[in-house]
Amino acid sequence: MLLALATLAVFFPVVHFQFINYDDQEYVYENAFVQSGLNWPALQWAFTTSHASNWHPLTWISHMLDWQIYGSRAGGHHATNQLFHGLNSLLLFGLCRRLTGAVWRSALVAALFALHPLHVESVAWVAERKDVLSTFFGLLSIGAYARYVEKFKAQRPKSEVQSPKLVVSGPFHLLSSIFYLLSLALFACSLMSKPMLVTLPFLLLLLDFWPLRRFSFPMLHHSATPTRRLLPEKLPFVALAAASSLVTFLVQRNSGAMRSLADVPLNLRLSNGLVSYVVYLRKMVWPTDLAVFYPHPASIPDWQLAGAVVLITAISWLAFSQIRRRPWLAFGWCWYLGTLVPVLGLVHVGEMAAADHYTYVPLIGVFIMVVWSGSELLDHWPAGRPLGLALAILLLAACAGWSVRQVRFWADSKTLFEHALKVTQGNFVAHNCLGAVLFEENKFAEAEVHFREALASYPRFPEAENYLANTLASQNRFEEAFAHYKQALLLRPNYASAYKNLGLFYGKQNRWPEASANLARAIELGWKSGLAYATLSQTLAREGKTAEAIAAAETAVRQEPTLAEGH
Repeated sequence: MLLALATLAVFFPVVHFQFINYDDQEYVYENAFVQSGLNWPALQWAFTTSHASNWHPLTWISHMLDWQIYGSRAGGHHATNQLFHGLNSLLLFGLCRRLTGAVWRSALVAALFALHPLHVESVAWVAERKDVLSTFFGLLSIGAYARYVEKFKAQRPKSEVQSPKLVVSGPFHLLSSIFYLLSLALFACSLMSKPMLVTLPFLLLLLDFWPLRRFSFPMLHHSATPTRRLLPEKLPFVALAAASSLVTFLVQRNSGAMRSLADVPLNLRLSNGLVSYVVYLRKMVWPTDLAVFYPHPASIPDWQLAGAVVLITAISWLAFSQIRRRPWLAFGWCWYLGTLVPVLGLVHVGEMAAADHYTYVPLIGVFIMVVWSGSELLDHWPAGRPLGLALAILLLAACAGWSVRQVRFWADSKTLFEHALKVTQGNFVAHNCLGAVLFEENKFAEAEVHFREALASYPRFPEAENYLANTLASQNRFEEAFAHYKQALLLRPNYASAYKNLGLFYGKQNRWPEASANLARAIELGWKSGLAYATLSQTLAREGKTAEAIAAAETAVRQEPTLAEGH
């Protein structure tokens, strides 16, 4: 109850927050399928689309259900994220307690997970529903796996249960196989929410080592290592992870989300990945200068790379040198290193160097390392237990206070991106999103400054080109605007928003055939709202294509029966 109430208290302000203009529009407030609610065409779309450069049908379904319940009220969508984060915190507590029997250590790990400021982004950003949802199913999958192991051991003869060698060949007993299949199904749900936990088969092997203790190190003195006997039960999990990885790779490559090797060479990606391990640890200890977006550096200083290699090597040596006496060190460190692999940017997607929400699952491993080591120290120094309790309370209070402060930056787009510009350099995404806010406020001159700053930092940025064109068109600088629309489409040939805006641009100039062609192309590429068809209907009517105009208007009314423009 304390854990749930503390989580609610820290994140409660999000129910009063707005959507932000970075990914939330793609996921919710400009997505016609999401806004149609739960229906058969929308469900078909959810399982077949690569929209937003991802395949995560359960995430889409959760957003559809939210829209059906809350409509355009952003607070309801935020509340669902908060609910899943609270559930994840409770699941982590229950899972740690069940696996280790350590109540207060498990509670402290779960509280750090619930209250740490690095996790604010996953909760306060509606578009990161995929993060909290995939973790929810992932923790349930691990819980079902733990029950499978318990039932499997309970159903074996006593002599085999007591044996350090657990043989897993042979037919499953009914009860244990039910939990095994449930774990597999929940893992599939996690992958269909976000493919972050493709490393879960590896995590299950870690759990087999500690705390389940199904095998131990060193293993080489056995004639047949127990590890090989544990591997076959992980193969279905590996198959699901491989399928999810392949689908994700194909979707992101075909959507153009992957940057070319010329943009980010392999040595820079490897260096950034190694440094990111240390950066995340630093932010865990001292979470300052947190931003929604961190631009990818042009280069990594040699001293940073050398320092990262030395620190990672030193912690790894310490963890594995203590593997018998303190197995939680190797467990936690391998959890941290392994779960970050999919988001280190080795296959580079997008323009960010790192992201706070990437730490949502990996930091669990480090929290376990810290809490179990601290508890062991207090076990050897009973007089220091009051001090340890005071430090734990102080640590949680500091995390909660820092998180409360960080949550406030997510109130709206303007606050979020003004903060990002204060704590980062060359942040073209923050400039672009802040410019979009100013454009909506009709502050065209100020917006233009931010769009040009974005393009100065990252010239190959179609969103900034598109917004800059809109800004110039609003100032009646039509020739400049046209050039930037064309540049946006040159950078991203299938850019629906640019086609839409170019169509509207032609409409202002009474060039109806060009307007209709570009609006139709935008609809073909994904702009499928009722308003889209109503706008196309108007340009077709002006062009003299009455029958086609009526058909488009009928489609608009069919999609949104209350849309005045459609009628």
